[in-house]
Amino acid sequence: MITTITSYCRIILGFIWLALCSVSSDAGEAGLRYSVRFEGAPDGRVRNTLTASSLMVQLRQRPPATPALLQKRAERDIVRLTTVLHSQGYYDALIAVRFDGPASEMKVVIDLDCGARYTVGSVRVLFRNELQGGLSAPDAVELGLDSGKPAEGRAIIGAGKRLLRWFSEHGYPFPEIESRRLIVNHADHTVIAEFVVNPGPSARLGTFRVTGLKEVDGSFVEDVLQWETGIAYDAGIMDACTKRLQRTGLFTIVGVNPERPVDNDGQVNGSVELHERKPRSIETTVGYYTDKGFDSKLAWQHRNCFGRAELLKLEAALGEVVQSGEAWHRKPLFDGNERVLLMNLGAARDNPDAYLSSSFHAQVGTERRILRNTRGGYGLAFRRVTVEQTGESENFGLISIPLFLSHSTADNPLDPAAGSQSSIRCEPYYDVMGSDAVFLKMRGTHIRYVQLWNRPTVIAAGRVSAGTIFGAAESDIPADERFYAGGGDRCEDMLSRAWGL
Repeated sequence: MITTITSYCRIILGFIWLALCSVSSDAGEAGLRYSVRFEGAPDGRVRNTLTASSLMVQLRQRPPATPALLQKRAERDIVRLTTVLHSQGYYDALIAVRFDGPASEMKVVIDLDCGARYTVGSVRVLFRNELQGGLSAPDAVELGLDSGKPAEGRAIIGAGKRLLRWFSEHGYPFPEIESRRLIVNHADHTVIAEFVVNPGPSARLGTFRVTGLKEVDGSFVEDVLQWETGIAYDAGIMDACTKRLQRTGLFTIVGVNPERPVDNDGQVNGSVELHERKPRSIETTVGYYTDKGFDSKLAWQHRNCFGRAELLKLEAALGEVVQSGEAWHRKPLFDGNERVLLMNLGAARDNPDAYLSSSFHAQVGTERRILRNTRGGYGLAFRRVTVEQTGESENFGLISIPLFLSHSTADNPLDPAAGSQSSIRCEPYYDVMGSDAVFLKMRGTHIRYVQLWNRPTVIAAGRVSAGTIFGAAESDIPADERFYAGGGDRCEDMLSRAWGL
């Protein structure tokens, strides 16, 4: 009997729970649905910022049950949007909300009276203690707060970041902004930005500590860092060390930072935190071209053969037009200019419509950094090639001195999404077999990358290339060294890739 009563109670409670859910659902469906419109915004950018910040807009899919709740939501939005307008430089802004239309199709209109947009009047930078070496604070222009510039919140925040950066570049590793204040002058519609800075102790570079190494040689990291003990601390030095380590291609994570605290001798030590990439990788591609037919490539590389970023890469290509095998070796020789020793050895068989060639090539050279984003190099190469064309066979033995210059503004050298890469290659040839021909081959290439979408990531890349050969008759130049329209797998392109072009 007791069991039966308990079962009935459970059934009754279940019906009550379903009824409550139904009432809640009906209440949600019967909520005051509304639309939101802004009127009086000074421009589209401000309107978009207000729309993104508005609670009325964000909670539109959760309509309130009563007009009183909608009114309360509007009051909260007025406070929020007023703060947004202040951050845009509108310190006299007034906001009013009105409701139009029936309850079933409520229209919420947010009326804006923004008033004049305030501008930067002046900047004050105050210190907790006197700066070393007679340093004076950066002026408003250096901080990006030129007089007359709109007094936007992001500009004020950006000025604070530049101020901290300025101190960190002038010997102070741990500066802090203790307070930031805006003094609003309603009479002339200007703002005074005031920063109170505690620069902390000045310091010189001490030693450094490296963590995270497994297979990379510690002495190699030391050579790459080019750390100078005893010089004044400069955040730019830390950034340069970070970039040099990243350019080795050996690490997925690189962090070079000062270690707290500054010691009694006025020195700050550095912390170098590294996470090594997997040194070996395999790459394979398979494709079909309407002009070349089937094509495939298999490559293996070890980017840290002996612990000092020595790269060894082996590649084999098999296709209907090109069959080749190549080996590259790249050894960094860090001497302050990031010199690199390059070696390349390979053989290829190229069978396009115009000719049939079989070749062997070997080259050695060096490249180095010339400017910040510019590298140049030279080398010595030999190429033995047999070319069959129009029923005749010719043998060539070409000695050449490749010279090249490259400039890159790509955001990521390994996986570019923006920026560009430009290169110029000049190579004089001398045929030591048969014709004794001497000729000069020149080629320039420009590649541009543009990211079209973030999600999914879509990147457009375009390449323009131009070249010329002069100094010898066409018959004295191997057919596979001449320029042909189309095709990125000609022997000339393989040689260019061997030198990073």
